[in-house]
Amino acid sequence: MTALTPIRTKAETALMAQYEALRRDLPKSEASSAAREAAIAAFAASGLPHRRIEAYHYTDLRNLLRDAAPLAHRPSEKAGHSVEAGRFLGDIRAHEIIFVNGRLMDAGKLASRLPKGVSITVKPDTAPMILDPNDAVVALNTALSQENVSIEIGNGVTLERPLHLAFVQDAGSPQAVFARVSVRVGDAARATLIESHEGPNSIATQSNVGVEIAAADRARVEHVRVNAEGDKAFSLSTLGLSLGHDTSVYSLNVILGAAISRHQILARFAGENAKLRLNGVGMLDGERHADVTLVVDHAVPSGESRELFKTAVDERSSGVF
Repeated sequence: MTALTPIRTKAETALMAQYEALRRDLPKSEASSAAREAAIAAFAASGLPHRRIEAYHYTDLRNLLRDAAPLAHRPSEKAGHSVEAGRFLGDIRAHEIIFVNGRLMDAGKLASRLPKGVSITVKPDTAPMILDPNDAVVALNTALSQENVSIEIGNGVTLERPLHLAFVQDAGSPQAVFARVSVRVGDAARATLIESHEGPNSIATQSNVGVEIAAADRARVEHVRVNAEGDKAFSLSTLGLSLGHDTSVYSLNVILGAAISRHQILARFAGENAKLRLNGVGMLDGERHADVTLVVDHAVPSGESRELFKTAVDERSSGVF
């Protein structure tokens, strides 16, 4: 029987080559290496998702992503200090956790600035806890993210101010950024998380960011995500949510930027009597395209989920939910 050799697109070939070039500089722990190798093997087998895959029917990445931009260089600490993030927050006072080109800034000093009961650790293992490892976008994120930033909010902790996870692209030419963040909200803890994505206009940046939020029993979590990337940006993002017993999670996705964006949400009810509210709003013009894809797994009984997504489109733009 003749084996079939997949014909890879220019972008798929470049992504595979990027991993090979990056491999020697990646963390060498056994767990992280195994996860990355499994992820790149999964991507090699599937390639970029196309319209014949139902979840990607309206956002054909194989057709839309013509080439893969070079990986962004690690920013200097000086660059991190000069970044202004969250320009749209107004008077909201938040604890800033800033990522420049996918890398956490001021990791050593950050711990002392966070509120009591909150810890942050940079780990080499990017294996997903909640996200689907077989999804091609997640697989690429697992393989090419150079660190996993783990944030722990302790049991019973109530945050008086939001945690602001600010993802900023510092780019003068096309570049690609991969980042992974895992957040655990402890038993009966209460927290508000703001996640923002920003980048320059007129530069064809690319991004693939995975965020996982595991909310333990009786936790209360509010999560607001704002995409304010540049007008030429190609933005891929994945949110994983896990809800424990009697847990409440509210997540709002706001789309203000990017030429092409696809945000996928995987929510799993791990405990009974949990409540999930997922909302979204998009404002699109020109030829911009924004896709929000949602999968909710009611793995246990007595859970409640509600969804409301609205998109305002102008000119030749398109929105998908």
